[in-house]
Amino acid sequence: MSATEIAQVIAAVGGVGLAVLLLQPFSARLRLPDPLLFLGLGILLAQWPSARDAVTADLVQVVGTVALIVILADGGLRCGYRAFRRVLAPVLTLGVGGTLLTFGAVAVLANTVAGLPWSEAFVLGAILAPTDPAAVFSALAGQSARIGRIGRVLEGEAGLNDPIAIALAAQFVAVAARGDEASVSDIAVTMVREAVVGVAVGVILALALTRVLGPLWPTIPAAPALAVLAGAALAFGLAVVLHGSGFVAAYLFGLIASDRTIPERDGVIALHSELAHLGEMAMFVLLGVAITGVDLGSAVADGVILALAIMVVIRPVLTFPTLRGFRYSRAEAVFGSLAGLRGAVPILLASLPLAVRLTDGTRILALTAVVVIASLVMQGIPLPRVADRLHLADEA
Repeated sequence: MSATEIAQVIAAVGGVGLAVLLLQPFSARLRLPDPLLFLGLGILLAQWPSARDAVTADLVQVVGTVALIVILADGGLRCGYRAFRRVLAPVLTLGVGGTLLTFGAVAVLANTVAGLPWSEAFVLGAILAPTDPAAVFSALAGQSARIGRIGRVLEGEAGLNDPIAIALAAQFVAVAARGDEASVSDIAVTMVREAVVGVAVGVILALALTRVLGPLWPTIPAAPALAVLAGAALAFGLAVVLHGSGFVAAYLFGLIASDRTIPERDGVIALHSELAHLGEMAMFVLLGVAITGVDLGSAVADGVILALAIMVVIRPVLTFPTLRGFRYSRAEAVFGSLAGLRGAVPILLASLPLAVRLTDGTRILALTAVVVIASLVMQGIPLPRVADRLHLADEA
């Protein structure tokens, strides 16, 4: 890109970004999830050819990876290990078992309904398996207190299902790219190894860093927040180098660090929450740009069927009895069943098939975009009213 083209892209981002910020108060009054605004921003940006050409699969992967490190570390920070331990049983059940069952169910639908070959149906199943609590809290205008203790379960579930879905997607994309058949045992061994290494790196680094920095915090005002951010990035990188899950490491780093002695802890968490929001925004802007280059029309019918199956059948069947079994109220179980929004992670994962040039890579992106948009519209818009009617704050 020339200097003039770069300047045009920067001007476009700034101009449309200001327009979105001016429209955000009206969106809040209409109770529209912020990701829908950012999606619209991306579609507007795509009207500039330079911006559309700049958004490649590699760019989405780089930006998405950085954004997810921040989002996962923020989720761990806001939850904290002590709070996480109290919801460990439902989180493990939904975050691990629920994710794997959702992956399998969506893969079957992707093959039978969307007509994808099994190798790529498994890829789409992994892409659409994880949930996104950031999208839930965005739909609630950031007022997480409105949903009481069920919010901790949603955060913990996403903290586990993101790394699992990422590992599944990476494995099946590699298998599809090679044209091989997937070996269940090989994939299971790889995922277990990555999880163990990721947990070890995240926990050890969080304990070591907070202990070393305890008496030696730098005097720079933003030092605590920057140290946590740098630590999450270091945990991610070390885990990947050691053939583990960097995303598990980043989440565990935030989770353990949250309960350690951090100066100005509330300010650190507040800053990381804003950074996570920016990461989510970046992913939806990129999705908005990317979908202008694919044929969404041919994917709408199949994508809506997949979205409805996830929202109306798969999620409630897995979530409602699980939460009731762990003695959550009927209202909390209903909300948990309805709050399985899809968000930033599927956008990142949908870039993987494009990066390796799978035959149906653009169709997978189109189906993912339709499901994510349908989730934001059909689940996200009514979610605040549902939370109010269920009186979830009373369950806290």
